[in-house]
Amino acid sequence: MIRSRLFRRTLLGMLVLFGFYALAVSAGSDIFTRRQLMRESEATARAVAQSIAGSSMDSLYGLDPITIQSRIDQYLSVPGVRYALVTASSGDIVAHTFAPVVPEDVRALARSLSDARKADSTFQQYDVDLPDGSAALHCVMPVYEGLGGYVHIGMDRSSLDNHVGHVVRSQQILALVFFCVAAFASWFFLQSISRPLAALTDYARKVAAHEFPAPVEVKSRDEIGTLARVMGFMAADLARFVGGLEAEVKRSTGELRTALGELSAIVGGMGEGLLVVSAEGLVLRSNEAFASLFCLEPFGCPVALDALLPLSGQDDSGLRGVLEDALQSMARGEAARHSGEYPFICGDGVRRWVGCTIEPVTIGGKPCIVCLVQDVTARNEAQQALRDAYDKLEAEVASRTRDLRRANAQLLLENAERRSVEQALRRAEQRYRGIFENAVEGIFQIAPDGMLLRGNPAMAEMFGYSDIESLREVGSMAEAMFAEATSSDVFFHQLEMTGNVSGFEFRARHREDRELWLRVNARRVADAHDATLFYEGFLTDITISHRSRQQLAHQAYHDPLTGLPNRLLFLDHLQLAMQRAARRTDAMFTVLYLDLDRFKIINDSLGHGIGDALLREVACTLRRCVRDVDTVARFGGDEFAILLEDTGNCAGAVRIARRIRESLAQPVNIAGHEVFTTASIGIVLQTRDYLTPEDILRDADTAMYRAKEMGKSRFKVFNARMREDTLRLMALETDLRFAVERGELSLRYHPIVDLEDGSLHGFESLLRWRRGNEDVSPAEFIPVAEDAGLIADIGAFVIEDVCRQVAAWQDTACDCGIVHVNISGRQLMRPGFAQMVDEILRRHGIAGSCLRFEVTESVLVRHGTLAVSVMHQLRELGIRLCLDDFGTGYSSLGYLRRLPVESLKIDRSFVWGMEKDEAGRALVRGILTLGLHLGLEVVAEGVETEEQAVLLRDMGCRYGQGFLYAKPLLSERVPPFVCLREAAVAGYGVSVSTGVA
Repeated sequence: MIRSRLFRRTLLGMLVLFGFYALAVSAGSDIFTRRQLMRESEATARAVAQSIAGSSMDSLYGLDPITIQSRIDQYLSVPGVRYALVTASSGDIVAHTFAPVVPEDVRALARSLSDARKADSTFQQYDVDLPDGSAALHCVMPVYEGLGGYVHIGMDRSSLDNHVGHVVRSQQILALVFFCVAAFASWFFLQSISRPLAALTDYARKVAAHEFPAPVEVKSRDEIGTLARVMGFMAADLARFVGGLEAEVKRSTGELRTALGELSAIVGGMGEGLLVVSAEGLVLRSNEAFASLFCLEPFGCPVALDALLPLSGQDDSGLRGVLEDALQSMARGEAARHSGEYPFICGDGVRRWVGCTIEPVTIGGKPCIVCLVQDVTARNEAQQALRDAYDKLEAEVASRTRDLRRANAQLLLENAERRSVEQALRRAEQRYRGIFENAVEGIFQIAPDGMLLRGNPAMAEMFGYSDIESLREVGSMAEAMFAEATSSDVFFHQLEMTGNVSGFEFRARHREDRELWLRVNARRVADAHDATLFYEGFLTDITISHRSRQQLAHQAYHDPLTGLPNRLLFLDHLQLAMQRAARRTDAMFTVLYLDLDRFKIINDSLGHGIGDALLREVACTLRRCVRDVDTVARFGGDEFAILLEDTGNCAGAVRIARRIRESLAQPVNIAGHEVFTTASIGIVLQTRDYLTPEDILRDADTAMYRAKEMGKSRFKVFNARMREDTLRLMALETDLRFAVERGELSLRYHPIVDLEDGSLHGFESLLRWRRGNEDVSPAEFIPVAEDAGLIADIGAFVIEDVCRQVAAWQDTACDCGIVHVNISGRQLMRPGFAQMVDEILRRHGIAGSCLRFEVTESVLVRHGTLAVSVMHQLRELGIRLCLDDFGTGYSSLGYLRRLPVESLKIDRSFVWGMEKDEAGRALVRGILTLGLHLGLEVVAEGVETEEQAVLLRDMGCRYGQGFLYAKPLLSERVPPFVCLREAAVAGYGVSVSTGVA
């Protein structure tokens, strides 16, 4: 019997692991065998189906049931084949091997694969339960992608399951036999090990209890036998060691008692007080000197420190507080030696000072503190008396010292006053001389005849001379200082008239003939009779600041990048040209306004450095294309303006504009990049009727934008019609901003009809604007709303009004179908658009499935994946999506395949005239085929004749919209129209008017 718990757990663990291993092997074998047999069954079914499909191809196309039946019966002898079934492309059963009828589950499966041609064009398999309770693997092979029909093969699943079960049971029996043999071998092996180990364990327990029996005899020569012999030797040595240790303990105990007695005598006879305190705050030992020092009654130990030194009678801020701080430090592991003097109120009420030394020690393995105290009151009182006497002496010495210092200061002050009087004149003279000689500005005195009387070195340096004597040799300063005689005359005349000149600036004459600008401040010095004695003043070199002012003036009127005149200087030149034209009838000038095409793309793709270099190249090109008398200016960004002086006639201006356009079209190599650009140019020729230069630039800018609208890289001459169009668009934009508030915007609903039975499918909401007494076309005001940023507010108004109207129709049980709403690209890309639509739907309590948003292809081209993301958000709200005006833009079939749209609309331009246009019919047929194969609803717009409706219906178009059925309706005319349409479809003979508006 195994008594070792260690080996018992080992054996049990091995048995459990082996059991799990057997289960895992069985499960894996089951899965692998079943998978392998399934593959073989699938391969057999595929081969049989291909054989039937290949051998019966002609019969399948001819639908010859007898020939097909005779051929499929022979495949029942193939192992595993349970049944065979052949169906036509429509789902009808042609032949089968069932007796007497095909089970309903098999028939339904065959019909579902053929309905609406939804079956996959690849080999497929399904699990089928037969009426007799057995299961079969149903495999389907389409013939010519389902056009020629389908071959169905049923493989028997029961034989497969029986085979798998037999294999698994065989493996489990083998695993069980192996498991039993391994368990018996493990038990026998562990039994041979556990017996000697149990005997050694019992022997070790006796040795631990200081019992030393005879050694255990283990006759084996392995590691266990060696362990038994070593333990015997160790037990003998341990018995001898324990005996000697007990004798040593008895001897040491006696010596310790003797030492303790001697220590107690020493402690009791100490003159200093002794106190031993444990970490818990208990006084473990004290001597008589401590009790006598603090006037305490005799007490026994241990005693609590709080009881020995209570707070009510002692000063806790002294000795008591130090002891408690030492205990807290020891508890934190920060104990250290400490000494000091502290006050203490003894038991007799007398305040004393004690010197205390605290030492952390370990007694009996426990941390404690030892405190030695002695009375230092008398010593402290003597020291205090000595300090008081010393302080009194110090005060007396300080008083006598202050008296002496005051007397000495009085003497020093009198001496300083005498010296200051003597040095005042010398300091003043030296200060003036230092200022005169070292001044940065030039200081001078000039006689009335112009000769230099005095000057400082700075003045000589300003004019390029080494010293003032060299400058004096020049002669008259009126000629030496001033480069222009007029400046000299003005300066001296002003001095004589006013007596002083301040801030007079002039160009001076330098010795090296370089530019020198000076500013002078001077005054005339006269005698008592007002006769001029001399002129004196100082000069400041302002050459650098003068250049800076000139540079700032240049920058104020020129472009820093190209060096061309800027807008301010151009307007000044244009004003002068207008004034000349007003004075002279033959004076004619022309203004050109340029804007580079695609400059932003170059700037963004190649960098701003390349863009700046291109602008400089354009500036050089423009200067080469015009004359020297003409003005070329840059207004900022990529906009330039040109003033052509004395053009003579219109042909000359147009010729220069054409030359500029051709020159700019040439490629430019910048930093290894070959850059191409073009320009759109606006021209103003007739300039006599303008009052301000700004008006001319305004019209030139208008002509330039008209050139951009016409395709860029061209020029356009301004005419009065452009101005009228601009004013009209501005007025249109202004009125459109208030159209919603004034209630001028309204909706019409255009019906969408099922072309097969004439039933109503839904409506499209159309926005109308009644501006005063006229109707504005949506094609005119919708682009204005998009450019002015009003399309988001107008679009929100349309969605709000449609949802409100749909909710009202639903309350009256009017089934208006799906309402289409046109969505602008900018409205779709506005942040939070889907959330705004969700709020409107919730506010009116209608489902998103009642609406269908129409977007154009241009939205996809411009916004790409971002537009698709917003469309997916709308799909999550239940709103269906429609691709409007399909085929009129840049159609992307790749996008169309991934777009979350349910329908597309054929633009009215394809439908109009299709009954006479074969090419138009081909385009419509192609769009219909594409939409139907993608599973999309297709709606044809602009159906106006019955012939168009018939052609569309014959081509497979399901829905149509146009004036053939009705004009756009007011909201209150929709319910009557719906009732009349339902009555007409029901065959009551009611005619539906198409003139309802």
